Amino acid sequence: MSKQNLNYFSEKERGAVQKFTNFRTNLVVPLLKIFDWMHLTPNILSMISFLVIFGFVYFANTNMYYAVLFIVIHIIFDSLDGSLARYKNITSDQGALVDIFVDQSAIVIGVLVAIYYSIINPFWGALYGIFYVLMITLMVILNYKNAPIKFIF
Repeated sequence: MSKQNLNYFSEKERGAVQKFTNFRTNLVVPLLKIFDWMHLTPNILSMISFLVIFGFVYFANTNMYYAVLFIVIHIIFDSLDGSLARYKNITSDQGALVDIFVDQSAIVIGVLVAIYYSIINPFWGALYGIFYVLMITLMVILNYKNAPIKFIF
């Protein structure tokens, strides 16, 4: 699998996605410099992002404000791992797969916790889970066949 195969955008969409990615990376450069100075790697940021989800698990039933705060922290760290990889010029398929695994795990954990604590209806949560897994599976198959889904154009 090459780096070019690890995205799900059409050729037309890739330009717009790349522009936004570059803008976001440039916006957080001061933070990326601090992470680089701390010798953090993108995979370490991904693992921090994954571990933060357990703060959501802990607070989901007792304090929804803290639970949402941990989700926001997760999203922030999740959005910075790729930027750090580009900043350090160490993008890789392995890092992209770690990021995908963390993203998907966080979503599954979040839905299961929401079902467990009756935050969402079990039927709708299960239906969402089934369709989500089906969508990811189909996207991986299309990606493998080098036929990206057209989201925008």
